Formats: sequence, C-alpha cells, structure tokens
Amino acid sequence: MLYLPLRSSPRLAILLGLIYLGAILCLILSAAPIGLKLAGSTICLWSAWHNIRKYALLSSANAIVECTVLDEKNNLWQLKNYQAREQTVHLLGDSWRSRYMLILNFQVKEQRKRISVLLLNDMLPPELLRRLRVYLALSRT
Repeated sequence: MLYLPLRSSPRLAILLGLIYLGAILCLILSAAPIGLKLAGSTICLWSAWHNIRKYALLSSANAIVECTVLDEKNNLWQLKNYQAREQTVHLLGDSWRSRYMLILNFQVKEQRKRISVLLLNDMLPPELLRRLRVYLALSRT
C-alpha cells in the first residue's frame, strides 16, 4: 500500500505567484481600456489566491492533503481533502510525470468528475516520491 501525506510547497507558491504576476503585468501594459485592465487584474488576483491556496499551500477546503492506493490492480485510490472528507477515485492513464513535477489525474467513482493533484518534488519525502514514480511507471504497462 502506498500512502502519500502531502506537504505544502513553497516552490509551487512562488512559481504560481510569478506566473500570475506576469499575467497582471501583461494586462497593465496592454492597450486595453482601464476598466478591462482592472477587471482582468481582479480576476487574476482572485485566481492566484484560490490556486495558490489549493495547490501549493494545501489550505483550501478542496485541497487534497492525502492520497492512498487501495487496490494496485485496478488503480483504485482514496483521496482526503483539507476538511478530512474522503473519496474513492480511479487513477487515469493520462497522469503526467517529469523530473520535477507529477500531475495525477483521477476520476471519482460512479461520477464523471475529474480531480487533478499537482505534485512538485518538495511535496513528498524523496523515498515516497521514488516509490510513486515506480508505481506510475509500472501501472502504465
């Protein structure tokens, strides 16, 4: 059984913050009317706040804070969010992995709802990260 207690990621928070800052700067420097610039900047700030809390700081109500493999044969997992609500999900084959980042895509059982979990190297201890990479490599074959 693979149990993944996720930690908040300062790296991801900084990365997302820089991306949103760039988007806001592009809006400000554009030739758009001032009202559009203000509306776009407000939307970017709200989105930055929401996404940094959910994906980097893991402090949003829907932030996934724990992942557990229940059944390796059927790729059945259990996810636990910040409010300690658990749901059984199926790991999809389109999950993505690179040297620095993993994106795990899940589908909630008996629903069409999809959940994505973004993981950077600093969100898990190195040994657990290695085990997860091996699990993902073996589950694709």
